[in-house]
Amino acid sequence: MHVTQLTVQNLDILLLTCEALDFSVIYNLVIFKDFNERYDFPQISSLEICQIRHRNRLRLKSNCEEISSNKTTDLIHILKYVIKEDSIILLINTILLYTQNIASQQHEIEIASKFFKRFNFLFRKYIDPEAVGLKYYSDDKYLKQIAITNLYMLYILAQDNGYLYLWFYLVKYNLLQLTPQFDRI
Repeated sequence: MHVTQLTVQNLDILLLTCEALDFSVIYNLVIFKDFNERYDFPQISSLEICQIRHRNRLRLKSNCEEISSNKTTDLIHILKYVIKEDSIILLINTILLYTQNIASQQHEIEIASKFFKRFNFLFRKYIDPEAVGLKYYSDDKYLKQIAITNLYMLYILAQDNGYLYLWFYLVKYNLLQLTPQFDRI
């Protein structure tokens, strides 16, 4: 079974969100098997992650070959454990609290601010403005909405039944049909 372009697009943006949280997440995905023998997941290489991500047609440099769902499934399982075992889930919680105006300490506000700046930078570095549309590509509120949605999906993934919800998101959600709705963020 092959993965649809929409799934690849959403997975790539989800991984971009992880990079904006912590640049070491992709490295942790690659070395996961080496340090966690108790999990029976196959090794996934940085090349395989790169190949999956560059099949996203929204990227400036994309490769439109098909990929199997096995590698994608492995990647998502490993991502779940990396998020839960690392400090990533703490960052996600901090930023989500900030978006709900619950973050009160200065360092929480700084964490969220740095995340959104990194997300905007990475999105604009890797995603083709013409594929997204110049109006949305340059709209910080639109990018913030995409980032928040992906943070929430990472939060859901870290939960016990989050895997199924994430798959539904990857298969059904289309960020190109998203319109900015958050005036307060």
